[in-house]
Amino acid sequence: MLYENKEYEAAKDQFTKVKADDIDEHLRYIAERYLTQIQRKIGWNLQAGAQYVQNSNVNNASSVKEFNIGPYVFIKNEEAMPKKAKGLSAFLALDRDINIEGNHYATIAAQLKGTRYWDESEYNEHTLRLEGGYKNQDIKTSFSLSPFYEQSWLGDARYSHNIGLVSEYSRWLSSKTQVIGAYTYAHKRYHDQGLQRYEGNLHGLSSGIAYFVSSTLVFNGGIDHQIDHLNAEDESSRKTSVRLGVIKEFTGGLSARTAMRYGQRRFDAPHFFLGQIRRDTEYQANVALWHRQLHFKGITPKLNYRYLKINSNLPAFYSRQSQQWYVSLEKTF
Repeated sequence: MLYENKEYEAAKDQFTKVKADDIDEHLRYIAERYLTQIQRKIGWNLQAGAQYVQNSNVNNASSVKEFNIGPYVFIKNEEAMPKKAKGLSAFLALDRDINIEGNHYATIAAQLKGTRYWDESEYNEHTLRLEGGYKNQDIKTSFSLSPFYEQSWLGDARYSHNIGLVSEYSRWLSSKTQVIGAYTYAHKRYHDQGLQRYEGNLHGLSSGIAYFVSSTLVFNGGIDHQIDHLNAEDESSRKTSVRLGVIKEFTGGLSARTAMRYGQRRFDAPHFFLGQIRRDTEYQANVALWHRQLHFKGITPKLNYRYLKINSNLPAFYSRQSQQWYVSLEKTF
């Protein structure tokens, strides 16, 4: 019961005592299995992965070539049009929950991820994130509060850094239904002095629910709200999104994961150049397919597709769409 309630240090102490007693060998084996599982849960977790990426719009540009401003017609050059790129993306993540006492934990985590393009190296990007904080969890409920620091590089030069705080809460309402909520605060700074107008505070609030129909079918959905309060009022905005996802394991070994998102974003002030308040509608879809019998030393290759489309009332500058195909390989140690 201590183990199921996630009081791992107390459970570890009891299983160690039980194993030392004069008990049935089968019960001793069960105690050893529990001790092994406890060590995995309170020990270091290492995850690594790599992806081959094809990006149809690596520079996030609008495909509108000609546009009018008043009586004048402007034509973009090829550098301002969407660019295609191929490359390799990889990540390395390390985390650990340290059971202090009872249901109280200290958490630490680090993640390094990046993408390098073979034909558009100026869009290479890398991010390092360090996080540590407090977690309280039992059999039904989990709550965590973690400050973080994040540093990003673009084209191999320092680009931005964020300092913030993440708070997460989850609770099992029943054996099949879990509710999840999170709040994120981040203060964003750029290393290029010319980007100071984009600096400021970001607030994110999300709520969601997951329903486990069976061991092979899971539905999830939620609502997200984000406020960007930046130095430039015309770049400050509010965005609300709804999302829906499904995870399904089919007979025969095929598995699929799909996620869809729809969002509306409204900016706080008229655009400094165009004089209109910008409004965006965002559509996003992600699909992953894999076969459970196709694996090598714990690594299962997955075929992924990601689609993003933004319709803006200022289409020449902000309407865009992109597609990415990639094959991912991931391993947990």
